[in-house]
Amino acid sequence: MTWSVLHRLTCVSTRTDTGCIVRRRQQRSDPSTEPAYTIADISKQTGLSYDTIRYYEKIGLLPPIERKHNGQREYSQRHLDRLIFVLRLKRTNMPLKKIKQYLVLTAANQYEACYQLLHQHKCKIESEMAEMQATLDIVAYKLENFMKLMHDSQ
Repeated sequence: MTWSVLHRLTCVSTRTDTGCIVRRRQQRSDPSTEPAYTIADISKQTGLSYDTIRYYEKIGLLPPIERKHNGQREYSQRHLDRLIFVLRLKRTNMPLKKIKQYLVLTAANQYEACYQLLHQHKCKIESEMAEMQATLDIVAYKLENFMKLMHDSQ
């Protein structure tokens, strides 16, 4: 897939009858037919406060936002998708400065630099996951041990 095609795709998650989450990519809709969101809508869908959304706009993590005739911000699906992506990166402990750097590089079509930045972050995530797995293994061992001790004490 080419880079321009990837930018026109969005990830859609659905839950199956068995509770599994299935992710698939689908073509984004025509921007002229996309719904407009208020800051309240965006806040509700992302869990971010109004102040945080405005801050992310201020520091350039969001594309330019249209305003209605009364001055209210009018967000698009593109803004919502961007915020969800930013939240995913933040959830993996990527600093806002690095997220901003990635977005600037992406806008400048600096694909190699984007790749390097995300690859380094992926390696960091994998390292953190390995540490978490080791901790989880210890906790599981301790729980199993306590189950044996409780069983033996009866």
